[in-house]
Amino acid sequence: MNDSFSELREILKTGKIPEDISNVTEPCHCRLLDALQNSPGSGDIVSLVRHVLRREDEKQGGSSPIYLQIPRKPPFLDSTIWEQASITVWGEDKEHYLISARPWQPEWLDLADQYPPDAPLFNEKPRRNYEPVSGDPFLQLVELDAYRSIGQREAIRAVLTAPDNSTLIINLPTGAGKSLCAQLPALLNSRNNNGVSVVVVPTTALAIDQERALKSFVHHATAYYSDDSVDGKERREGIRDRIRAGTQRIIFTSPESLMDSLAPALYEAAKLGILRYFIIDEAHMVEQWGDDFRPAFQEIPGQRIIAMILWMVKKEEKGYAIAFVLELKE
Repeated sequence: MNDSFSELREILKTGKIPEDISNVTEPCHCRLLDALQNSPGSGDIVSLVRHVLRREDEKQGGSSPIYLQIPRKPPFLDSTIWEQASITVWGEDKEHYLISARPWQPEWLDLADQYPPDAPLFNEKPRRNYEPVSGDPFLQLVELDAYRSIGQREAIRAVLTAPDNSTLIINLPTGAGKSLCAQLPALLNSRNNNGVSVVVVPTTALAIDQERALKSFVHHATAYYSDDSVDGKERREGIRDRIRAGTQRIIFTSPESLMDSLAPALYEAAKLGILRYFIIDEAHMVEQWGDDFRPAFQEIPGQRIIAMILWMVKKEEKGYAIAFVLELKE
């Protein structure tokens, strides 16, 4: 059992979540602790705790279950909800539950009791067939010194050398590093806190993951999503204000928000000539799911045309700004 899990086990036992989790290296541990810092829902807690347990099971060879002590207080849950999520409650006292996660063994699948189908998922054995390659100097901006793959290197170079008003399609396999193809150019072209790049993502979870990935380099909110709480409304208002001021740098949002509450702020950015990149992440979904899938996806070209007109007017006035669409495809 590694030190990271031992540390996490102690944190969960006490229920005291540290503010700084930058030293936590296991991704599923980071996701759980980050969620616990941000008022998670019951479904989030269950799935994240189960992931931690099953991951540790498989790392230890899966011969016997790994246990955690979970406090009997919010935001943790009662024993009934744990059991519904294939998590066994072995014991309880006044302060804690003792739990472990059961492998997924569906009755309809032959030999599932011997070969649980979720075991390879939590084992996380690397299966990439490409090697890292030496990086360019500008990778230091995100504290990297190598590209994840040749494809990632060529894609990022293509973005950075593309002419103004270009459309570029990037088609890379899962894990090849498409996200950096959007993030790095956006950060490079806003180093002086002047500019904003828009990344349209299909899910809120993906927006939050992207925000988390850039937390060390962009010290304000970058994920724009629906949240009717006071903090949520202030968060979105802050993003819109920074877009107008040219200090937002990058934003991850849904097509619906892009077409609705974000549109006025982005038009202002286009008028000021500070709209840098316009990126559609997972763009293959639009074609694969059909014209009726989330109509806002189909409306994005109109938004881009308006922004380009505003940008072109500004370019005529001052002769600067970069604007093109980058579509990231699977």
